[in-house]
Amino acid sequence: MNKKSNNNKNHIIILSHFCGELDGRLSNRFLFIANLLSDYYEVELITSDFYHSTKKKKAITGSYPFKITLIEEPSYQKNISLKRLYSHWRLALNVKNYLFSILNCDLVYTSFPSFSLAKVGLGYSKKIRKPFIVDIQDLWPESFKKFLGQGVIASLVTNILKKRVDHLYKGADGIIAVSNTFLNRALLVNPDICFKLALYIGSISNQSSNIKKIYLDKNPSVVKIVYLGSLEESYDLKTAIKAFENAKEKLDNRFELTFDIIGDGSKRKEFESYAKMNNSSASFKGLLNYNEVIQILPEYDFALNPISSWSVASIINKHGDYALAGLPVINTQTSEEYRNLLLTYNCGLNCTPHNPDELAKLIVELASNSQKRKIMSENAQRLGHDKFDRYKTYMELVSLINELI
Repeated sequence: MNKKSNNNKNHIIILSHFCGELDGRLSNRFLFIANLLSDYYEVELITSDFYHSTKKKKAITGSYPFKITLIEEPSYQKNISLKRLYSHWRLALNVKNYLFSILNCDLVYTSFPSFSLAKVGLGYSKKIRKPFIVDIQDLWPESFKKFLGQGVIASLVTNILKKRVDHLYKGADGIIAVSNTFLNRALLVNPDICFKLALYIGSISNQSSNIKKIYLDKNPSVVKIVYLGSLEESYDLKTAIKAFENAKEKLDNRFELTFDIIGDGSKRKEFESYAKMNNSSASFKGLLNYNEVIQILPEYDFALNPISSWSVASIINKHGDYALAGLPVINTQTSEEYRNLLLTYNCGLNCTPHNPDELAKLIVELASNSQKRKIMSENAQRLGHDKFDRYKTYMELVSLINELI
């Protein structure tokens, strides 16, 4: 698609509740999309002034080639709380008031969740009679099933949420999703939609530019394992820690085996206590800057993806980071889409969730076979460039939006 002239640019509004830090980097999906689209359109990204991860207010400290509008959202401290529900409702109301004060837009592009903000985006697009695209990041109400439990009230809440989400999907002119799994869920209620695309979150491809040199310089007697991501309920780090210690025993000092856990979250102290209680040498590195992460990931030999069996997660951020860094993955996640990617590209091993013995066996298998790791590393990079390189895959989105406008 050719760039439009500055005098004839269509105006796109992107509504995204969660954009992370606004420090000039493009690691967040919607910052990247806004930046990409700004080459062709006039783009305004509207987001919250509250940073969900740190629970603090945020400011625009970096430079971007598109407009960013911060909308006031009340603070909250607990992720599951009535105060958070009120916070989301208030943000949506504030965004609605802002949108209806401008009434000048050619397309509305909205992330989901949060539902409240996506609902405002749908209503606004219908008011001004312009196309509406929803970008699905998570499955609702499926994601809540573990927390809602069983019973009449849980069923009532689930049915209400489902009807509201189905209404959102039915009202969309275009549906984007972070995986085919999530896209297919939306297509169940809007099967005839013409503009649809599964677009993995992906990552920046330049992180793999020096992988070959790093691989050749690795110490063959040291095997380094990594986990990258949130330390929350759905990530089964206890099984990973136990399997790591079991594998060390099985290897009987044939290799120096290390396990670094990069990330933070509400379960960090619990996971650290578990590691200490089990005399584990797993090292908690905390939350690192994204640029630091993509520089150090290729230094590891393989990654663990220990996700609980009840999680409905599909293709997530870390999958792209692992692939582009050339890391084979030992995976417990039950997502058929991700398990099939690892099998198709021969860049990882799948195993049963919550099974430390099976996981330990696979850790030993990869740790003991440097040639297998090398082949899988090359295959992982191929997967990364095929499916997760944002500069390549996101151009499909530009073409879709051009057609829709």
